[in-house]
Amino acid sequence: MKFECRQQLNQMTNAITMDNNYDPRNDNEFRKISHDDQSETAPQFAMRRLVKRTINKPSCNIDSDPNHDISQEQNEQQSLNIHHRPSRQCAVHMEDQPFDQFEKRYSEQCQHKERTICDMCVYSNVEAALKDMQITSLTCPEPGCQAVFGYNEVCEILLKNNNQVLFELYDRQLTHQHLEQMSEFMWCPYPGCGSGQLIERDTSDRNRINCIKCNRMICSHHRIKWHIDMTCEEYDQLEVKPDKKTKHWLNKYSKQCPQCKSPIQKAEGCDHMTCKKCNHQFCWECLVNYNLIRGAGLDRHKRTCSHYRNYREMRRVNRFRTNRCTIS
Repeated sequence: MKFECRQQLNQMTNAITMDNNYDPRNDNEFRKISHDDQSETAPQFAMRRLVKRTINKPSCNIDSDPNHDISQEQNEQQSLNIHHRPSRQCAVHMEDQPFDQFEKRYSEQCQHKERTICDMCVYSNVEAALKDMQITSLTCPEPGCQAVFGYNEVCEILLKNNNQVLFELYDRQLTHQHLEQMSEFMWCPYPGCGSGQLIERDTSDRNRINCIKCNRMICSHHRIKWHIDMTCEEYDQLEVKPDKKTKHWLNKYSKQCPQCKSPIQKAEGCDHMTCKKCNHQFCWECLVNYNLIRGAGLDRHKRTCSHYRNYREMRRVNRFRTNRCTIS
C-alpha cells in the first residue's frame, strides 16, 4: 500500500514533463480560478490538480491498516473453502449437506459402517418421538440399524441443537418412567392433579390413601379413585357378577385391557398403559399393542388415534421444512 502511494507521488513530480501538451487555458477549472488568482502559473496549477485527483483515489489511503488487507484475504479464502467443502446427499430430504453432518457416530451399538442421514434429520427424528412421549422408541434412524439411543446419546443430540426445553421434557419423562417401574409408586388418578407418591399403607384401611397434593381418596390396590361405598373385595366382584349399575360405572370410568379384559382406569399421565394384572402394554386411546408401536413406529396407531394424526402432521411439517431448505 505504501509502495503504491510513493509510486503515485513520483508520478505527480513528473506530471509537468509527462503532460507538456497540457494547456490550462482549455481547462474550465483553471479559467475559473485564474480570475481570482492570477499569480498561479500553469505548471503550479497542473501540479495542484494532479495532487488533488490522486489523493482522492481510494487506493491511496495513507492511514490504511495492512492487517485489514490480510484479514480480507483470509475471509475470501474461507468463503472459497466453504463453497468447496466435501458434501453428501442426505437419504431423508435428498439435499446435499456438508460432510461433517455425517461424521458423528451417536451410539456404539450402531451397526452401519457410515451414515447416510444428516445430523439435522437425526435431531428431527428424536424431536418428533419425544414430543409424542415415545421415549422408549428412540433408535438410530439409519436403514437397518436398530441401535437404541440411551440417555447420553439423546442429551448430546438435543443440547447440540440448543433445545434445552426438549431436554428437560425428556429428563422428566425418563424420571417418570423409572418411578412407574417401582411397585410402591402411583400417580393420582384424579384429572388435573398430576401428582405422584410412594404408597404408605394406612393401618385403619390398608388400601385407602389420600393424595399428597389434592388430598382426595385413592385406592392403592387398584390404583384408581376410591370406590365409594364399596370395599376392594366388592369391587373385584364387579368382574364376576356385573349388574346394570356396575356396567354403567365401568363403561364410564374404565376401559378393558385388550388382553385379559380386566377393567383399567387411566391415571394422569401419558397414554402408554400397562395392565397390572397381565402386564400387557397398549395405547389407552386406540388400544393397539405397544410392541407393534415400539417395533414399527408411530404409524401403527389406529388412524382415528390422535397419536397417529400428530405423527402424520409432524412428518408433513418436516417435509415442508426440508423442501424449503430451511434446515436450522
